[in-house]
Amino acid sequence: MRKRKIPEAFHPGEYLREELEERDWNEYDLRSACFDLTLPEIREILECRHPITPHIAKEIGEALGTSAEVWLRLQTTYDLTKEIQAARRKR
Repeated sequence: MRKRKIPEAFHPGEYLREELEERDWNEYDLRSACFDLTLPEIREILECRHPITPHIAKEIGEALGTSAEVWLRLQTTYDLTKEIQAARRKR
């Protein structure tokens, strides 16, 4: 039986960096639009060291005019892909 190839998944912070670049925003601009997020949290997300929680997804979604679900799906896809890859390495 052939193993199915798992598509590469990226941390939502990478998508967020790209979105900010498209808008010509930096982390300070995002912080101004996300009142409940701290600058350290934003930086950790952009550095792919902090997960997107439901609260963060809501804040980012409101700031960027997207849905929170978009950001949560990106995080879930990333987490699941990493889990599958780790399980395969153990075999």
